[in-house]
Amino acid sequence: MKKIFILFACLFTICSANISAFESSPVKISSNLNATTDNEIVFGFCSDDISLGIGATSGAAEVSAAIAMSDARFRVFAGKEISKIRIGLAANCTGVSVWIRSSLTGENLVSKEVEDANSGWHEVTLDEPFVIPSGDIYIGYTATGKLQIGFSGDIDEDAAWLGNSSSFDNYADQKWGSLCIQAVIDTKGIPFMDVNLVSLINSYTAINEPFNIKGVMHNISSEEITSVKVAYKIGEESPVEYTFTTSIAPLKVASFEIPARQLVAKTGIFTLSLTILEINGQPDTIVFNNTLSGTLNVFKYTFPKKIVVEEGTGTWCMWCTRGIVGMAMMKEKYPETFIGIAVHNDDVMTVTQYDNAMTSRFFKGFPIMVVNRKKSLIGDPYFDAENFYNLEMDIPTQIGVKLNGGFTNEDKKTLTLKTYVTFGYSGDVNFKLAYVLIENGVTGTESAFWQQNAYAGGYNGEMGGYERKPSIIKNQVYNDVARGIYSLFTGITNSIPAQVTELTPVEHNYKLTLPSSVQNKDSLEVAVLVLNFATGEIANADKIEIKSIYTGISEVEPASISAFIHNDLLQIQSELPVQGVELYGVSGQKVFAVNQAKSNIYPVNNLSQGVYIVKIKTAAGEKVFKVIK
Repeated sequence: MKKIFILFACLFTICSANISAFESSPVKISSNLNATTDNEIVFGFCSDDISLGIGATSGAAEVSAAIAMSDARFRVFAGKEISKIRIGLAANCTGVSVWIRSSLTGENLVSKEVEDANSGWHEVTLDEPFVIPSGDIYIGYTATGKLQIGFSGDIDEDAAWLGNSSSFDNYADQKWGSLCIQAVIDTKGIPFMDVNLVSLINSYTAINEPFNIKGVMHNISSEEITSVKVAYKIGEESPVEYTFTTSIAPLKVASFEIPARQLVAKTGIFTLSLTILEINGQPDTIVFNNTLSGTLNVFKYTFPKKIVVEEGTGTWCMWCTRGIVGMAMMKEKYPETFIGIAVHNDDVMTVTQYDNAMTSRFFKGFPIMVVNRKKSLIGDPYFDAENFYNLEMDIPTQIGVKLNGGFTNEDKKTLTLKTYVTFGYSGDVNFKLAYVLIENGVTGTESAFWQQNAYAGGYNGEMGGYERKPSIIKNQVYNDVARGIYSLFTGITNSIPAQVTELTPVEHNYKLTLPSSVQNKDSLEVAVLVLNFATGEIANADKIEIKSIYTGISEVEPASISAFIHNDLLQIQSELPVQGVELYGVSGQKVFAVNQAKSNIYPVNNLSQGVYIVKIKTAAGEKVFKVIK
């Protein structure tokens, strides 16, 4: 995907290409919606404010937007009437019309022209109430403008359809929120109750450790929900019933978290199912949307984790200064566990292979990011990065990874890398390694390095000091710039064997040649990614700075041995075989010792919390570290 702004100019002139990317701009438009009557409820997924404007990347363009009322989720609405449609616009528009269709590119079942409309909310009363049929319908509008499509609130798979007369795409994976579209439904004063299970989040725990069951539910009712009774089932165990209190307004979404009442005494991946039984003390008789299943992952060992955030950016993208600020904030706040990679699009720093792969899989608008290559974690690198990072950190990993390396020799033309991967279980695996070369401090006086800046002058709010910089920044310094990707999605063949043994490190050696694009060989980093070949996601990662000549195992440098305690395990990472381990309390009393060590991981669950001294013996001598449990 090259020259996105040219793509859009072509797209909206001939109307023959699919919409594939959008520009986003934060806005703040408060609600001016009319109150509903006692016999009306409002169907929609957004909040009442408008927080984000989406549109084509160059000039005004006609865009259509729609939300879905799917039969699979909202069958209870069949036979009721839509009397009004509300739309939230983020910018002034022309040629505005609202409509309802049974398919996104089909004929209008009902429509009404609005013509010109200013930014903000608009409530359009239909000439005749529309009776909701059985089956799916789409409620939407068409408008011409720039950054005119309003988004706000939570994300929903049915709430982010964008397109034109010939094609639509679902942009829910971009995590912009939900389209500011609402339908006012006349209930005729007849109350109804239903709850839809939207999602059940996969759970993770250690053997015999407590855990919570989490998910999201949608109140598809004309009344508030105050209590819900559910039954959950783990594997082949008997169902367990649980009632919890809540407060969910009509047609609103809420998350829930309930404690599991039993512990699991063995490792494995178990089916976890949840069923809604009662709402407000009454049986939920509409059962087609009451049950969901996920997984419960029970681990024996877990390892320290680092999170990879790949950011889509470009010098041409005026809003991408927001992404630069977001990535810098995360790097400063989480220096040990955050790995940021700036994947440039269509500029002088672009790595074509990397850019093409990411834009085809994850990036539909800029600025954007994906966390650990999970499609559920695509969002804005400023607004969403910390939340998504924390979600990933909450999920333990059974795979440990440690990267070492440096320049091969004094000419600094190649790198020699060595990675150790340790699994907390034995068996068949389908993981592979990939490496990313990263450079910091990239800059240039040529116009190709000039960064466009939408925040100049403060007209779009404050943004990490960029409001005090010009609209074209000629001395921009770029960090975390991807300079090379080595086996992007498929991973390096045979980098991890098909079978692994619990707590036995797997070693991988790799050499790469520096590309000519590198400006400063003393400002390089390398990240190693452990790729789940089945899902394409990143299971764990590590990153090192490249500062010196790599000496292999002939010498032991300070960074070549480390020790820490995590999850009741003393874990040692060493390039040399460990010959012995001793652990001392602060009083000098020896509390743990192993001679002729056969492993680099040792259970220490019998030790109390506190500070300890660990002494590690290798062929190169002894190293002493302070560790904290």
